[in-house]
Amino acid sequence: MKKVSLFVFLAILAMCSIASAGPSLTCDPVAGATYYTVKGLPADIDASHIPAIPEGTEGFLLDLANLPPGDYTVTAQACDDLWGCSADSSPFDFTRPTTGGVVNIRLVR
Repeated sequence: MKKVSLFVFLAILAMCSIASAGPSLTCDPVAGATYYTVKGLPADIDASHIPAIPEGTEGFLLDLANLPPGDYTVTAQACDDLWGCSADSSPFDFTRPTTGGVVNIRLVR
């Protein structure tokens, strides 16, 4: 029985780890918004049409797991197909740090 319980626990833990691959960019939901745009990210991160999360606690979630290290200043717009997009939000500054290298690798006893 303990083996089965441990297996179930590890399976649930693995699913939770896969579901949250990395940090995400988000904002509070905006009433009437059907999608959002984010400016200030590299072109390979498509942030031009991010679907709104219906009745969620966030307006959108944009996975930044593949964001290269560096300093970023982003702005966002709330949009709908009929009325277009809002003005840009206030800028949000953040840094994606580089991962430190391994130092002093050795065998211990």
